[in-house]
Amino acid sequence: MSGSSQNRPRPLLPAIQQQPPAPIPRHILPRHPRVGVSVACENCRKRKIRCNGGRPRCAACARTHSECIYTPATKDHELQRKFENLETEKTAYQKLIDLLRSREHGEANLILDLLRQDTSVHEVLRQVEHGDMLCELSLVPETRYRYVFPYCQTLPSFLKSRDNPYLHSPIYEWAMNQENHEPSSGTEGPAQPAAIFVKPYHAAEIIVRLIDSVEPSKWTFVCSDNVLMRKILHAYFLHDYEWFTFMHKDYFFQDMEASKQRFCSSLLVNSVFALACYCYRELPLRLEFWNPHTLGYRFLAEARRLWEIEEAGSSNKLTTLQAGLFINVIYNLMGADSIGWRYTLRSVEIAHSLGLFNPLSKVKSRKSQHVRDFTAWALFAWQSHCSYRFCKKPLISSPPRTPLPDPIEHPEWYGEIWLKYPHDPTVYPSNFGHFFKAKVEFLTILNEVALQIYDGLGQQAEVTARNLFGLQSRMQEWFDNLPECLSSTRIALPAHLKLHMHYYYVLINLQKPVAGIPPPKPAELSIPDTASAHSGQDDSLDAYVRLETLLRIYYLRHGFGWLDMLLLDYLVFLAFTNLRHLEQNTDAAQLESRQSTLLLAVKGIQEQGHIYFLAMTMFQLIYRDMKPSEVDLFGKFVTMGQGDPQQEIPTEFIHSQWPIKVTGLDEQSENKLLDQLVKEHEGLSLGPTEEPTEYSTDEEMQ
Repeated sequence: MSGSSQNRPRPLLPAIQQQPPAPIPRHILPRHPRVGVSVACENCRKRKIRCNGGRPRCAACARTHSECIYTPATKDHELQRKFENLETEKTAYQKLIDLLRSREHGEANLILDLLRQDTSVHEVLRQVEHGDMLCELSLVPETRYRYVFPYCQTLPSFLKSRDNPYLHSPIYEWAMNQENHEPSSGTEGPAQPAAIFVKPYHAAEIIVRLIDSVEPSKWTFVCSDNVLMRKILHAYFLHDYEWFTFMHKDYFFQDMEASKQRFCSSLLVNSVFALACYCYRELPLRLEFWNPHTLGYRFLAEARRLWEIEEAGSSNKLTTLQAGLFINVIYNLMGADSIGWRYTLRSVEIAHSLGLFNPLSKVKSRKSQHVRDFTAWALFAWQSHCSYRFCKKPLISSPPRTPLPDPIEHPEWYGEIWLKYPHDPTVYPSNFGHFFKAKVEFLTILNEVALQIYDGLGQQAEVTARNLFGLQSRMQEWFDNLPECLSSTRIALPAHLKLHMHYYYVLINLQKPVAGIPPPKPAELSIPDTASAHSGQDDSLDAYVRLETLLRIYYLRHGFGWLDMLLLDYLVFLAFTNLRHLEQNTDAAQLESRQSTLLLAVKGIQEQGHIYFLAMTMFQLIYRDMKPSEVDLFGKFVTMGQGDPQQEIPTEFIHSQWPIKVTGLDEQSENKLLDQLVKEHEGLSLGPTEEPTEYSTDEEMQ
């Protein structure tokens, strides 16, 4: 056994693996950052190689022993570059200030904390835009989407003392209830989605068919940036289209995309964009309509050039008619309605030449007849609005013979506008058909009011109390028959709120003493005494209470920072009314509420004055009419930001026959034309000229 074990082969073990040689250590040098070069030399430009910008000779030219030549930068080019950089920085800081003003205290403090941590302004704006910082706060809609009154943050008590239907609406519940995050059970219902009540209108995006696929640059020489022009169109259809509707948007975009000129033309496109530029907040210097470097100026100049060409050719087209109405609105924004009215006069002439108001004038094309009928109603509504606003006799005495179709049965006749809110997958209708029909029906009544009250010379005609009462009864009947989506308990969108404001604004004007006419007597109207118990002063006060309530709800939910020309009428009316009450009434119980309303109205006029010249002029006039104590109080709660007027009113720009009501609610009606008011204040500087007087502090008022 031992011998056999000794004869066994020796076991073989695996060979030892050789280790790879250790790598030679090397030092990894830090990579030098690339230095940007603003200007390359001429040789590198021709050879299309990278230039390091070395002076007096770059590296490439030094290697090839070539002459290195740099094109000297002109002074104008350098100034232009610096100007563009400053404009970019200014826009960023303006956005930051808007954020601090509009956000709740908690969100504003978060933004300030980031700034204290040396975070750049652009980074702060990026975080807010993408929701990196405010995602937790956005879970509570009304705390994020609610503006705050500038002075007294509660609703004045006298607005709650009467039967005010708007205090029971969901939008009021969402705006004012800070303890509960849901509306009361009595106002819940499926008729309106929650996003309409809890989010501001300017946060929504409109959805209009074809608007994102058309190429507007093909229709104008002013701008070639289709992306920018589509953004401008979105802003216009979101903010201004519903009240100033002069064309059927669906046919307009269809022809724009198909390059047809039946319902779209270069004149109409330039006119639309000249007005739409006021709606787009990202455009700088919108206020300066005289500045040839602004986009709005260039669109208007091109529109006027095309208008003159068509006038020279005696062209009578639907698109020319529609363009004239757009140009009139632009002149109104400038405070030159006397000039702009000429375009409406010409548009009415074109309408009669085309037979828009002739029931026997029909066309074979169903689409063309649709556009003709729609344009006829739009023109009639516009001239009715202007006739009443400027105390003129209407240009068209009776409405079109073609009746307005039912928006429920024929929604395509009007063309719906859909709204998409952030963080909400649902798309909501704006009920444009119901709104357009209700607006036109109300303006039809106003057309009759203007026919009876104003003569052709801009003076007040003789009118009986019976006629006035009959017109008021028709207005009340119209209001009572509004559809559910436009009722006082369901409205939420700006256009719908303004429809109700306009109703009460007209009602106040009709119920005030006019030209010495006494209030109607029951015997004269053949009605019992109880039916007239609420006429006169009580009805006027009720209308004022509801008008101010609507204006406050409008501000709480939507703010005043977007173009809204119709809103200026109500703001100016409330400002002058409360100014007169503060002059005549020193009751301490009413002092705080009157000052609160005055400051809110003047703040709204100021913000609109950052957008268009007419509002800026009104801000100057009212600001100069305020007492030193009111000016001081205004300065404490409202910032006089960049763009506020600091010089004399340029009277050469004002060509307006707008009658401003400068009296109190219970006084004889007294109107002053804007031209007259401007001349009365000519040469005055902005701000009080007297020494401030003693007045109650905030703590004493509250």
